[in-house]
Amino acid sequence: EFGIDMITYQVGPKFQGVKMVPPGIHLVLWGAGHGLRAGEFVNIKSPGEVILRRWDPSTEELLPFNDDEEDEAERYICGVQGRQLDSGLGAYPVFLERGWGG
Repeated sequence: EFGIDMITYQVGPKFQGVKMVPPGIHLVLWGAGHGLRAGEFVNIKSPGEVILRRWDPSTEELLPFNDDEEDEAERYICGVQGRQLDSGLGAYPVFLERGWGG
């Protein structure tokens, strides 16, 4: 399960994240479907900013990339910015943006 700004989704193995998230503070939620959820606030400072987290199945958490994973993180950032990962990214629900900020 994955959620952003009060909307949650049941996601599968092809899910890689959310794109087109507008600047501002957003609540990101996740869970493994056992009824328990965790979350964090993220601050998108500018359009196109990429914030990476990786899923750790042993702890069922979204975690920042470690320093020793810097090359892998850079590949993901390039893939997002170059749109190679678009098929695995869900679009931010724009009706939320209109309701809160516009």
